[in-house]
Amino acid sequence: MSASATHEFPSLIGGTPYPIDFAPSILFSVLHALLIPIFVWRMAHSQTRHFVLVGVFAFTVERTVLYALRANAAHNVGPRISETLETYMQTTLSGSFISIGMGVVQLARSVLVQATKGSDVLAIEAKLKSEKDQKLDSTSSSESDRVSRGRVPPHDGCPPRVCDGPVGR
Repeated sequence: MSASATHEFPSLIGGTPYPIDFAPSILFSVLHALLIPIFVWRMAHSQTRHFVLVGVFAFTVERTVLYALRANAAHNVGPRISETLETYMQTTLSGSFISIGMGVVQLARSVLVQATKGSDVLAIEAKLKSEKDQKLDSTSSSESDRVSRGRVPPHDGCPPRVCDGPVGR
């Protein structure tokens, strides 16, 4: 059996974008761009903020840009024959898996560390967290009660010791 010269094996990491690649490139660029507000929201809220998100966020932004450039190259002949753009796209397509791999390693490490703590340590941590939450709730409710009764003037969001006195007001 001889190898046929007409049989083409597609590039596993992109290849040259042709006009048929225009619609999928736009679709994937938009889908990756829709993930960006989710990452921004998660980074803004401390309960869902994790260091693992940094690499995945960079991956998402980079893929959004990559697919937008790929759509441009599929639509226009000039960028399609640009060797620099082709090198950038091939490098980022293959290299961005490193950030995803690092995120997977961090998540696996987190799972393994939680698994080695044992049930007694997890129970103690849960108890301490619930006591801390109760203490915070009782402190905030008692201060709001005193403010509503008129015993303590409201502090406009700054700490009491800073706002008390002639300079703070």
